[in-house]
Amino acid sequence: MFHVGSARSALHNWAFARQRDGLFVLRIEDTDASRSRPEWIDGIVRAMSWLGMTPQEYEGPVLQSSYAGEQVKAAQRLFDEGHAYYCDCTRASVRRRVGAAYAGYDGFCRERGLTAEHGRALRFRTPDEGVTVVRDLVRGEPMFDNALIEDFVVARGDGSPVFLLANVVDDIRMRITHVIRAEEHLPNTPKQPAERRRTPGCAAGSRCVTAAPSRSTG
Repeated sequence: MFHVGSARSALHNWAFARQRDGLFVLRIEDTDASRSRPEWIDGIVRAMSWLGMTPQEYEGPVLQSSYAGEQVKAAQRLFDEGHAYYCDCTRASVRRRVGAAYAGYDGFCRERGLTAEHGRALRFRTPDEGVTVVRDLVRGEPMFDNALIEDFVVARGDGSPVFLLANVVDDIRMRITHVIRAEEHLPNTPKQPAERRRTPGCAAGSRCVTAAPSRSTG
């Protein structure tokens, strides 16, 4: 739903794109159907118009689900090439296994060789060593130790991609060059460069931040 933080991010992306003679893209993250409703999208469009961002000044709204086929193919390729694996663990089972030392997923299913089955999530196999560098126009190039990034879910137990994978695929397909987000999203940002290096159609590295004309997404 649209809130003050959403308004701030939208305005930043809109102004940034206008300043560089680019295009602001309004993309709706609707991969989780339980959290997406048509009336909420209408509310976003109306709120943006009230703020001065009329539909004539941006592309969209583009539903993330419209690229679902490409997202599913990317998830399958990650699995086929050994960059992801299926997992049937629940959060409760992980907590029982590690006890007080719980700090996220423990990699239990990494070498179990599970295949696709309803209820099994697909997890990205995070590198055990090295660092992931995020190219950030505000923070510079913050580095994240790969050993501290858990093997995160890229597709749910029903096969639908989560936004971390969907965003990568969509950014590539839509040729997004800049993404301006709130500060609290920085901790999950290193997961996306890791996926990009292993996702078809993406060059090594993190977000492209220098291409022009720019396409900015909010």
